[in-house]
Amino acid sequence: MDLAPFLTARRQVLRQELERRGLAGAIITDPNHFFYLTGLLPNLNFPSLLALDAERAVAVVPQYGVNTSALPAASDPLEVMAYPNLTLADLSRFVDEYTERERAFAAAIHELGLAGRPVGVDAHYFPVWLAQAAGFAPEHLHDVGEFLYHQRIIKDAWEQEQLAFAVRLNDIGFAAAQAALRPGVSDYEVFSAAWRAMAAHLGGTFDLHGEFSGGPAITGQGGCAPVGYTFQAGDLLIADIYPVIRGYQADTTRTFVVGAPAPWQREWHAVLEDALARGEAAIRPGLPAAELDHIVRGYVKRHMPAGGSMFHHAGHGIGIAVGKGAHYPPFIVPHSPDILQEGMVLTLEPGLYVPGKGGMRLEDNYIVTANGCRPLGTFPKTLVECG
Repeated sequence: MDLAPFLTARRQVLRQELERRGLAGAIITDPNHFFYLTGLLPNLNFPSLLALDAERAVAVVPQYGVNTSALPAASDPLEVMAYPNLTLADLSRFVDEYTERERAFAAAIHELGLAGRPVGVDAHYFPVWLAQAAGFAPEHLHDVGEFLYHQRIIKDAWEQEQLAFAVRLNDIGFAAAQAALRPGVSDYEVFSAAWRAMAAHLGGTFDLHGEFSGGPAITGQGGCAPVGYTFQAGDLLIADIYPVIRGYQADTTRTFVVGAPAPWQREWHAVLEDALARGEAAIRPGLPAAELDHIVRGYVKRHMPAGGSMFHHAGHGIGIAVGKGAHYPPFIVPHSPDILQEGMVLTLEPGLYVPGKGGMRLEDNYIVTANGCRPLGTFPKTLVECG
């Protein structure tokens, strides 16, 4: 799928909003918005900037650390300016990266004639020093960050495919975890097996975030990152993994059991399977997120054992994750004001936990379609038997 037409469409939507507000252009510094509008994955150690007016778009990036070689050929070409930054490959000269960046950012703003004029900025990220360097007074700066954030809640077809790919990688990780998990193996080893399988399929390294530990004490509290726990027969493992792949973050969960499950483990997981199925069947445009939470959480609460709880959300939106987590609307919690819309990509994640005995979670990702939803995960949603 060609990214270029989607970038053109995203920038055009922003231009229309700027025109509606009577603004000369926009200066974007939030890494998530920058990636969304340029297709360039920013280096968080060396900030980037997008300056945009009615006709041109100029990205300012560090000389090292941002891959511009595969820049999509959009119908409104993105111009790229690079500022010098120090790398370990070039220690023969001193580079004042801060001064170079300030000069380059200000140059792009002046190049488009935006200095000292009313412009849109992402207010939470726009630096004070840049306002001073480009001659902006406070009344010149108008927040468009919230507008862009809400644009990113609805995923276009290219974004949906990126998230679907990330979920497919998760499924590969789950299969590797199932093969690795047995008595005497540590949570580090299971996590490593999942990462290696996913990296081999991806063809390179990546950041694998998630909860990947087990045992009664840990799973009863909801799970956590690997801690060196050694699995025994009958133990549960909650594998909630949310890798960042090409700038997008999937978020799926399966629960594994070492050996044959006990009757209570089968019963608990059947509750989660039924809750997830009911939630999946209910997803459609126009459904209040609070109602979806009630469907999922309400079913779990009606069938959970004594002392059990589901203390977390029943789901949330997912998407771009550059520099921070990827939780977006709809937030599927009681009293949520969000309404499901076509093009949202969300998780559902019923959980059931009894402190001291154990806990389980089951989570999949869905694209909201015109008539319902498209599930993205293919790994079985049953309790996963291992070893």
